[in-house]
Amino acid sequence: MSGFGVWTWVVVFVAVLVPAAIVAAIVWASVRLSRNAKAAPALPGGSVEGRLSALDDLRTRGQISEDEYRTQRAAIIASI
Repeated sequence: MSGFGVWTWVVVFVAVLVPAAIVAAIVWASVRLSRNAKAAPALPGGSVEGRLSALDDLRTRGQISEDEYRTQRAAIIASI
């Protein structure tokens, strides 16, 4: 019988693919954590207009995403 047996493929799977999956999971987790670390800076207290203006400025400068902008804007308006 020529070729690889079933146990050879099991060893290849365990020795190559599992470590590659672990490395991929570590990279994915570190990217996800770094995105969370770049959370939007806190908006200064004060008037609603001032907070909305500061929020708009953060979005314009690209420091927060459109989704973050919408979420924060809704929270500011809900606090009225």
